[in-house]
Amino acid sequence: MKRLIAVLATALLSRYAFAGLAETEHQASDLSKALNLVMSAVTPDLYFHTREMMVETYEKAAVNKALAVNIKSAEYWQTTDQDSKAVTGDRTLEGCELRFGSPCKLLVVNDDLIQSGPAGQTEMPRLKYSGGFDLEKLPIVKDDVRKREDVRNYLTAARPKAIAINPAGQMFVVSGFSNDKETIDAALTRCDLASGRKKADGPCYLYAVNNDVVIARRQTYH
Repeated sequence: MKRLIAVLATALLSRYAFAGLAETEHQASDLSKALNLVMSAVTPDLYFHTREMMVETYEKAAVNKALAVNIKSAEYWQTTDQDSKAVTGDRTLEGCELRFGSPCKLLVVNDDLIQSGPAGQTEMPRLKYSGGFDLEKLPIVKDDVRKREDVRNYLTAARPKAIAINPAGQMFVVSGFSNDKETIDAALTRCDLASGRKKADGPCYLYAVNNDVVIARRQTYH
């Protein structure tokens, strides 16, 4: 009898210990709690389960990540694995604005919540730039794209030529066609058909025609 009681006691203790461990493992982090509160205030109509899944996805993402929201559309935009923390915020805001068509609000970079005013929506100047092609003016794209030979040598490449870009930071350089229209159509088509592209990434936009940056026109394939 004593042996049976001891076995039962051990089993109960193990059960409660496991339950306690499971509860600890699933306990929300401080970032998770804070980000949930911020998102619930910014987009109160977003279903709570969807919000929690988004927060969990963000927490698991690679560092040099950020999350922004487009207040007008109540849509979120996340980037991960950027070249450095210093560039992550701007690139996220640029991708968000290009995707949704209006300025976005930055919520968090890595584990740091961003303190901003009631609106806090930032218009990104590189998406409004209109002038000669300049590597320093490229929005969204990572350093490995900026270092590509076709991008670095674009300014001196033969005409006609064009560049297309999507909000996720993919960039496509096209040349060798007989006229501007064929070149523009080819750049946008290659961008639209790129492997790994998701519908949620939004459309592709014409970035440059010959040496003129035209991203402010927000021209897509039609």
